[in-house]
Amino acid sequence: GATAAPVNSELQARVLDGGEAITCRPADLIEAELEKLETELDSLAKEKSISLAK
Repeated sequence: GATAAPVNSELQARVLDGGEAITCRPADLIEAELEKLETELDSLAKEKSISLAK
């Protein structure tokens, strides 16, 4: 994300140690899991003959 003040480029280089800075919202880098988990839950429920509410 954006910083309130300019970043000290020397300090940033030391901290990153050759890596790249995150310039976007960190949460945008997380893969969506909800659909995968819903599918997994439905599969397990069917396997165990469990009826789920909608």
